[in-house]
Amino acid sequence: MADLFRYLLIYLFFSAISIFAYSQGAGTHADSLQGYLSAERSNYNVHHYDLRVDIDPAVGTISGSCKISYHWIGATSSELQIDLFSQFVIDSIVSSGQLLAYRRDGNACFIERPDSNYLEVFYHGKPQVAIQPPWQGGFVWSKDSNGNVWGGVACEGIGACSWWPLKDHPSDEPDSMDIRFIIPHPFTIASNGLLIQTSEASDDRRLFYFKVNCPINAYNVTFYLGDYAYVSDSYMGLSGKLNLKYYFLKEDLDRKVKYFRHQTSRMLRAFEYYFGPYPCYTDGYGLAEAPYWGMEHQGMIAYGNNLQLLPDYGFDFILVHESGHEWFGNSISCDDHAEMWIHEGFTTYAEALYVEYYQGKRKSLQYLISQQEKISGNYPLIESRDIHHQHKDADIYYKGTWFLHTLRNVFHDDKAWFRAIREFTATHTFHVINTQDVLRHFQKYTNVPLASIFAVYLYQEDLPKLRLYFDIDGEWKSEWLQVGNSGFEMPVYRRDGKRIDPDGILDRAPTLKQKDIDYVMHRYLIDIQQVKIELVESK
Repeated sequence: MADLFRYLLIYLFFSAISIFAYSQGAGTHADSLQGYLSAERSNYNVHHYDLRVDIDPAVGTISGSCKISYHWIGATSSELQIDLFSQFVIDSIVSSGQLLAYRRDGNACFIERPDSNYLEVFYHGKPQVAIQPPWQGGFVWSKDSNGNVWGGVACEGIGACSWWPLKDHPSDEPDSMDIRFIIPHPFTIASNGLLIQTSEASDDRRLFYFKVNCPINAYNVTFYLGDYAYVSDSYMGLSGKLNLKYYFLKEDLDRKVKYFRHQTSRMLRAFEYYFGPYPCYTDGYGLAEAPYWGMEHQGMIAYGNNLQLLPDYGFDFILVHESGHEWFGNSISCDDHAEMWIHEGFTTYAEALYVEYYQGKRKSLQYLISQQEKISGNYPLIESRDIHHQHKDADIYYKGTWFLHTLRNVFHDDKAWFRAIREFTATHTFHVINTQDVLRHFQKYTNVPLASIFAVYLYQEDLPKLRLYFDIDGEWKSEWLQVGNSGFEMPVYRRDGKRIDPDGILDRAPTLKQKDIDYVMHRYLIDIQQVKIELVESK
C-alpha cells in the first residue's frame, strides 16, 4: 500500500508540472493548438482516413482531398478541429453533400460540427521543403544518379499536417487508411500498406492505390517517388509467411537484392525472438530507398544508408533501427509528443539486443558503452505535455536506452526482464500509451518498486549519484544524491552479486576497486562518488 501511495503522489506531482507548464504558455500558440487535446479535438475519434494526393514534382505542388471518418465521443463543442499548414488553400469542406463553414487559426482549422460522421477536405498548395531531413522535415526533392526526379516526405517533427489535413495528435490513430497518389509517367510511387491497384489517371499520369490495414500514427504516412524497381521476397516468421517489399533505385540492383535478403532476415529473426511477431503481417514489411538517411514509416521504412555496415558490429544501423520502430513507435505509439522516449528509447535498446542476439552479451555491453558518452543530460526525457515540440537533443535515444539497460540490471533476473519485454509488445500491440502504462506493465514483473526510478530518470535531467563513504565511526555507508524528493530506491549490484546501494547489505566495508566501479557504471546509468580516505560525519 505504501508503494501504491508513493506511485500516486509521483503521478500527481508530474501531472501538475505538465498542467502548470501549459498554463504558463510553454511553447508557441501554434504548438499548443497542435499539441493540446482541446474540446474541439477530444469530442471525436478518427477511425479511417481516405487520402488522395495529386503530386506535381516539376514544381513541388500538390492538390487533393482527405475524407475523415470518425465517431463522436462528446458534445462539448459546436466545432471540431483539424490541422493543415496555413500555406495550403482549403478549397472546400463538405459533409453529406453540404458545404461546412470553418475558420482558420494558423495551422488549425475549426469546422462547424456536422450531423454526419464524416467530412471531406479539399485543398491545394506547396508543401514545405525539408531543410535537413528527417530531423527538419517536409518534402524532399532530389535526383538519382541518372538525373531522374527522386522524392519523398519525412514529417515526424513538424507533423503530418504539413502536407495533408487530419486530426494531427498522436493520441488518435485511425484503424485503417486508404491512400491514393496521382503522379506523372514514368515514375513509380511507394507508400504504406498494400498496393491494391495501379491505373491510368490520364494520358500522362498514373494512380497508385494503397490500403493500410493496421492502425497507423500520422507522421508515418508517407510516399517515395522515383524511377524504382520493385522487388518482392518473403520471410517465414512466427506468424507464418511475411511478405517483403522493396523499392530500389535501379543501379546496382543485384547487389541490393542480395544484401537485403540477408540483412532483413537477420533483423526479423532477432526482433521476433525478443519482441514477438512482426506487428502487421497483413500489410507486410517494406523498405524504400530514400533521398535522406532513414525514417520509420510504417510498413515501408525509409532507407538511405548506402548498404553500409557498422564498423566493429557488422550490421546495417539504419535497417535495424528503423525496422525496430515497427514494434516501438509504429505498433506501440506514445499519446503525446512529450513521451517520444517510448519510441526512441526502446528502439535504440533494440539495437543493443540485436547485437546481443548475434554476438553475445559482452559485445552488446560494448555497444551500449559506446552510446553512453552521447548522453547530454541537459533536459528531462519527458518535458511538458500538451505542446507540439521536438526534443532538444538525442537523449530520448541514448538516455532512453540506458534507462532500459539500467532497469534490466535492477530486475537482476534476465528471464523476468525478457518476459516483461515480450509481453509488453504483445499486450500493447497497436495501442497508444504513455509512461505510466510502461511503469504499470514492468512493475508486474519485479518486486523492486519502480515508480521513483521512473520519476528520477525520466522527469529530471540530473543522474542519480551513489555516494560511498565511511562514517565517523568507520562504518561503510552509501547514500543517493541528486534524486530530489522522490523517495528514490534502486538496487545496485556489484560483480559478486552483493548490493552497494543504501538498502544493500555488505559483510564488510571494502573500498571498491576501479574494476568494481567500472562493472557498476557499465550496468547502471549513475554517477559514483567514492570517499576513500577521510572520515565524514554520517547524515
